[in-house]
Amino acid sequence: MELYFSLKTRTNNSQAYWTPPLVDPSENWTFSEIEDSTKTHAVLLSSPGLGHLFPVLELGKCLRTLDFKVPIFVISSRTSATESQVIESFKSLNRCEVILLPPPDISHLVHPDAVVVTRLAVVMRETRPAFSSALSALSFPPTFLIVDLFGCEHMEVSDEFKIQKLVYIPSHAWFLALTLHLPILHESVKGEYVDEKNTLFIPGCKPLLPEDVVDPMLCRSYQQYLEYLNIAIKIPMADAILLNTWEELEPATLAALRDHKLWGGISKVPVYPVGPMLSNEKMIELALGLELSQQRFIWVIRPPAESNDDLCFTVRNSSHGDEGLASYLPEAFLERTKTVGFIISELGSTRQRMNATLLAEEVRIAVRLKSPWKGIVGREEIKMMVKTLMVDEEGHAMRGRVKELTSSGERTRSDNGSSAQALAQLMR
Repeated sequence: MELYFSLKTRTNNSQAYWTPPLVDPSENWTFSEIEDSTKTHAVLLSSPGLGHLFPVLELGKCLRTLDFKVPIFVISSRTSATESQVIESFKSLNRCEVILLPPPDISHLVHPDAVVVTRLAVVMRETRPAFSSALSALSFPPTFLIVDLFGCEHMEVSDEFKIQKLVYIPSHAWFLALTLHLPILHESVKGEYVDEKNTLFIPGCKPLLPEDVVDPMLCRSYQQYLEYLNIAIKIPMADAILLNTWEELEPATLAALRDHKLWGGISKVPVYPVGPMLSNEKMIELALGLELSQQRFIWVIRPPAESNDDLCFTVRNSSHGDEGLASYLPEAFLERTKTVGFIISELGSTRQRMNATLLAEEVRIAVRLKSPWKGIVGREEIKMMVKTLMVDEEGHAMRGRVKELTSSGERTRSDNGSSAQALAQLMR
């Protein structure tokens, strides 16, 4: 038997709200059915693309362990077989219900050559009516709506239903700090960010080199910048922010974000570090898969800017060959390395430069290129970097640091860990 909820509309402000279940005394209601209507339930919404889907599914799995109903709404890309496989595999394990929403037609709203950030923002904006209808069709009242970065467009839907709205940023705290501070930078910096002579100030955090800004900030006249700015303005409207990081990884930045003297005039939203969201299960499967492949190297390739690869990534053994990969790799490279290589082709992140600085200078587990980002990295520099990582004392120290962070990450996700407790506290 299902509980059905009446969805009424206020006449004064046209906002929908959940009313208690209409219980017919003649019906034989069970205690569990009535109790279900009063429990805490979270609804998750994922933007299109595997890069957004994976973190949301992982968060849903973590919430499911807290004994919540966690339906996950996914705006389907309808173009990725891998996406369908991932969703079906996730559903087969009875972790959470996954509800697919059809992608809207945005061909009349964006230019055919529009970049990914622009397309995602428009897709999410145009999906709001369908998502609102789907949410009202649920047989239980959700307590929380959790959206990802591009899902900020849907926080207005949570206001309609009088439920709390949370934003999940599957990235580091420094990126969140930059995003929250963007409206201030928008007013204080008059020209292009990349042309600034000084570093970009972020309250209480490591300043950002102009050349390390995220991709949407590279040109202020492009629509993707305006979309990113719109997201930055919306995030402080949330009731809480979830971050895929943990206390030991970014203590200074997290402390700064919680300092109301520094951030009170920008954002007063509480920040909850709930990471790392890479599960032991995934790590084990990855390790076993690599062992079975008997390969000697892994290469993560981001297609060049002029390539036409879209919202997806693929994993292929190089012996299978691939016309897309071959088009921007050395001639016959795939054939020459087919017995020793494992190729991962991905779209990559708009935060590549920022991530590199974080890992090299803050977390201290990477070596950063000395060549400028716009140039071509020479073979000699690559050779020296590999030598530093694999042979020199600096590389040994980095590997030791990686082990420390791996251990702290495992501890923080345990039942008594800081991230697990933060998530449980938030969902009470």
